Amino acid sequence: GQSTGRLRGTFTYTVSRTPGIPTYLRGSFIRSQIAVNPSKGTVSEADLSFSRTFARIVRLQFGVGRNFDFNYTSGFLSMTIDFNRTRTATTIRKLPGSYNINQNIRGNISFDETNARVVLNNREQVGRSALSVRMFVDNNGSGTYDEGDRLLTYNAVRVSGASGRQVGPDGVTRLHQLQQYFRYNLEINRNAIREPMLVPIVENFSFIADPNRYKHIDIPFYTSGVIEGRVIRVVDGRESPLSGVRLQLINDRGEVVETIRTFSDGSFYAMEILPGSYRLKMDPAQLTFLKSFSDPEFLEFEIQALAEGDFLDGLTIRVLPLPESGAAVE
Repeated sequence: GQSTGRLRGTFTYTVSRTPGIPTYLRGSFIRSQIAVNPSKGTVSEADLSFSRTFARIVRLQFGVGRNFDFNYTSGFLSMTIDFNRTRTATTIRKLPGSYNINQNIRGNISFDETNARVVLNNREQVGRSALSVRMFVDNNGSGTYDEGDRLLTYNAVRVSGASGRQVGPDGVTRLHQLQQYFRYNLEINRNAIREPMLVPIVENFSFIADPNRYKHIDIPFYTSGVIEGRVIRVVDGRESPLSGVRLQLINDRGEVVETIRTFSDGSFYAMEILPGSYRLKMDPAQLTFLKSFSDPEFLEFEIQALAEGDFLDGLTIRVLPLPESGAAVE
């Protein structure tokens, strides 16, 4: 039989956004396609289309095509609008002797069981996963959301490989279009929290997306802790402030989380300290340089997770000269 195969070629060009290009063309796509009948060596079809996005939610596309085998010209005009809850698409096509108009409205209805809320979304969610994150100030230190706790409605949740996060009217951040059973990394963007003294109990962690449902995560926030104290040098029983020395703030994992310097009067001050157990000690290199030791060797304290913040003052470290060789250290 006679071959009816077609050889198709497609060319796509993206218009750059440089100032020298007219505004209405910047960021648009131009696509051309041609179909050739190899057995006859003739062009069977050819079309040209143009598309561009306006105001981030409206996509306009139009094109014209020619069928040389049947000797007719066709055209289409399409407009897609992405609302927060639905997506609407209108397409008008001109065919030989007729016009065709198609109107399509798409959306998704899902239920966030933990927060008892029906959520509308403009993307397909069947076979996907979703996430709901509730950030709040833990007033009673329980670690869970209770009546009276204040919701934080900042758009501060980042999830690797996900987009389209949105803070709902109930103050819960929701993310859609997640792959089921996939492990994601979640991060709290501290710069998006407009209350600098508030800190989350954790800033980075991972989770596995549950299939066909919302995975709910609560993140309690607390007012960060503040510490204040002095470093005093003791020589022959006389006390004087020790300025410009470094103190190391060490967490319960043995990590130096902050280096604090003393002021001219020997005092020190540090804020935005996360709840937890800490040690504070003089920089060993400076003690060696001063030929001294500290008393105590380190201070141990705990910053409690309180809604109003934990404030510790009166912390004192004394620095004494090392005894001469053979002398005992009291």
